[in-house]
Amino acid sequence: MESYTRSRLSWESHASQVNRIKDHVNQSSKILADLHTARDGAEGWQQDAIDKITPLLQELASNTTSIIDHLNDKKQTWHPEYQDYLRFNAELATDLSRLIGDYNDFGNAKAKTQAMELKLGFSGF
Repeated sequence: MESYTRSRLSWESHASQVNRIKDHVNQSSKILADLHTARDGAEGWQQDAIDKITPLLQELASNTTSIIDHLNDKKQTWHPEYQDYLRFNAELATDLSRLIGDYNDFGNAKAKTQAMELKLGFSGF
């Protein structure tokens, strides 16, 4: 979406893409709600992941709402405020994706380590 700041697409094209983003953010929020429901039974590192993902996703949702409000009110895609919203959302999405990826990598590495410990007969370090 950030690349749209350099395009001459109509505000309707922007609105269509923003609606897709809104749908993705809403789905992510539902997943996060499920994670919060399961949080108490999660391992410490998983709880930490949920705690760090939550504010980023909330900020992404809030900023997406600001983008939608701007389009609905002004229908001006060239406006610096709108372009700042798009850039900020792109940065937030990138940060959120990296964070989730890092925790996913950690979880995979932890699972491999635990499997190897079982295979070798270690009871843990």
